[in-house]
Amino acid sequence: MTILDSTHGLPVWLWTLLAFAAALVALALVNYAVARLAERRHPPAVPSSDLRPPSDPTVGPA
Repeated sequence: MTILDSTHGLPVWLWTLLAFAAALVALALVNYAVARLAERRHPPAVPSSDLRPPSDPTVGPA
């Protein structure tokens, strides 16, 4: 028995639900890949507070 044999008798509503879930998973993977690509091309800006040297007295204790 293969996985296709066990899915042969599924009702239409269940096939629709499985297809919808598979489409959501595919969209999530594409969204993740596009976000990583965009972050690689345009890295986030560093806040100005992170640019001060550690000896700056305005910086609190670590």
